[in-house]
Amino acid sequence: MVLTPFLSRIAFFTLVALSTCAAAGAQNTQGDKSQPEQDDSDIALLWNMPLADLLQVRVTVASGNPESITEAAGTVTSYAAQDINKLGLNTLAQLASLTPGYSTYSNIGERTLETRGQKAGGFDNNRHLLLIDGIPANHIRAYTAQVDHNLPLHFADQVDFLRGPASALYGVSAFYGVISINPALNDRRSSQPARAVKVQASDNTSSIKFNRFINTDTAQGLISASHYQQQASLEPVASNPSQLNFDNQTSEFAFSKWQWDKGALTGLTAGAMYSSKKGGLGNFWADYSSDKNQITWKNLLAYAKYEKELTANVVSHSYIKYGYSSEAAEYYNATESERSAYSYPFHNYQAQTELHWHLEGAQHITAGINLDSRYGEAEDVEVAGVPRVTPKTPTVLTQSFYVQYKNEFDVLDGSLLTLGARLDNGSADSESYQQVSPRIAFVQKFNRWLSVKTLYAEALRGPSVKELGVNNEVRIEQPSVELQDLKPETIRSLELAPYIEINNWLMGLTFYSNKTSRYLARDWSQFGEYINIEQGFTSTGIELELNYAINRNVKLFANASSSKTEDNSGNAFLDVPRKKINLGWMWSMLGSAPINGAVTYTSVYDYANNLTNINANNSAASLVNVNIAYPINRHMQVGLNVTNVFDDSTYWQLNGENNVQMPARQARLDVTFSF
Repeated sequence: MVLTPFLSRIAFFTLVALSTCAAAGAQNTQGDKSQPEQDDSDIALLWNMPLADLLQVRVTVASGNPESITEAAGTVTSYAAQDINKLGLNTLAQLASLTPGYSTYSNIGERTLETRGQKAGGFDNNRHLLLIDGIPANHIRAYTAQVDHNLPLHFADQVDFLRGPASALYGVSAFYGVISINPALNDRRSSQPARAVKVQASDNTSSIKFNRFINTDTAQGLISASHYQQQASLEPVASNPSQLNFDNQTSEFAFSKWQWDKGALTGLTAGAMYSSKKGGLGNFWADYSSDKNQITWKNLLAYAKYEKELTANVVSHSYIKYGYSSEAAEYYNATESERSAYSYPFHNYQAQTELHWHLEGAQHITAGINLDSRYGEAEDVEVAGVPRVTPKTPTVLTQSFYVQYKNEFDVLDGSLLTLGARLDNGSADSESYQQVSPRIAFVQKFNRWLSVKTLYAEALRGPSVKELGVNNEVRIEQPSVELQDLKPETIRSLELAPYIEINNWLMGLTFYSNKTSRYLARDWSQFGEYINIEQGFTSTGIELELNYAINRNVKLFANASSSKTEDNSGNAFLDVPRKKINLGWMWSMLGSAPINGAVTYTSVYDYANNLTNINANNSAASLVNVNIAYPINRHMQVGLNVTNVFDDSTYWQLNGENNVQMPARQARLDVTFSF
């Protein structure tokens, strides 16, 4: 029998899985005669996770309160640091590609998130809220979420993906979803290594990552840093030999956190983050490209959080934040005779305070106020060789008030009700808006293994500094053109999600319907101004997520997503996959062959057009990735990561056609030192 490419991948994946399970079963058989072998070496602590923790992860991203995934007031997928290590992943884009409801693609040198059949492209990857240690960390200009190597995940203890709108809690940018990164801290009782250095290298990439944990009698600290280098792939774009993919980048990252849990400063946390990415402009936005075209993103934030118990039942949570971001680029015409360049700096000041009341029984009330001010400075720029001045952007001021009520009722095995609403008042010069975003989450637990969630939420994305600034420039340059004031785009979401949790199984099935109105987009048919598209979009779909822990050391997962997105006239939302499947095996073996790692299979297909170069199994992307690691001794580990094992030549889509080729097969060597 001749195996098709699709069947050969399934056969390979099944063989690896069966081998892994067999090895794990052999370990269990030996362990029946005595206590299971434990490995408390520095390296092993990076990989092992108690079985109960695998299926009983606590998340806060859905409501701001610790909840299990089955009881959370939202649809959440969570990854622990051990999962990320076994998968061999470094970025949010890579992790999102394994997450139900999410996918990623590349355009003009940037990785962009798609969620539930909708996306925003290129520099405007701005419909997801990014939280680091609970602090909003999006780039200031356009609320862009950084998901590339300028935000590596080696400093994370847990990463949570919330699918669906969450403006009732988080405000103007929690539109398609929320991604929350909880930085790691070293428990004083743990023997986890205080320092870790990881070096990674492939034929066109190299990186070094560093973590330093610090413990004192009164506080815990983390210092983390990384440097990443990637050469351009130079693959032809859309089969055009004069248009190459300059996806080169140099990315740097640093993060520091200090948290006091004893003494006079108990409850105070101080932190800072710096990230930068300098790279080519990928496939560019014209039908040519140049190695002289480049863009640099920088993002800096400093914050302080304070938690204080006011009474036995009332706790306050507050933070203040300063952010600085810049976007600088230069690019040339086809003959490289005319240069355009700009460098835009932006500032953001944000403060929030909220109170948590624990009332009688399981009742809980959260109420808060948030103030957000951001603007861009005036700068000298160059357009096609002609100097000019870009004026200071309007100052975007958002004042928000929100309240949330949560209670559990004694119905069947328990009923959880979460009600919330947030009022956002936004203003910028003469433009202003006011929007209320409500939410309702009801979780009915029928017994100890079955629960059903019913979720309704509305969200908004207010006009960003970039959108208002661009339109302000157009008004100055084209005084005779009358532009409409920008309004916030809105989304309404309804979800129904049964969850089944039996022994070591956890299964979630989510049905959803999203309605987006007043979509904000750039009108390149006129002057490049931003407009509200009155034509709305409706997205409906289903997501299946399975997790099974065979034992302490082996975990299987599978998820599948199907979505359909159309405007009011029935036209499909282009360039997004309507179907996606992920399969994965993760393991950490002990004993004489302590090999750790994972194998994953991803199939992304059925794009919303008829122009895709679809292969025999109707798949636009069918990828197998392998990551394995072996501890040499207590302090050193070597690993091998192979992506796109079968070297599929697949493409991301742009305007309904094959555009940028996905990365070819690549082998990467990893070396980790812990001490």
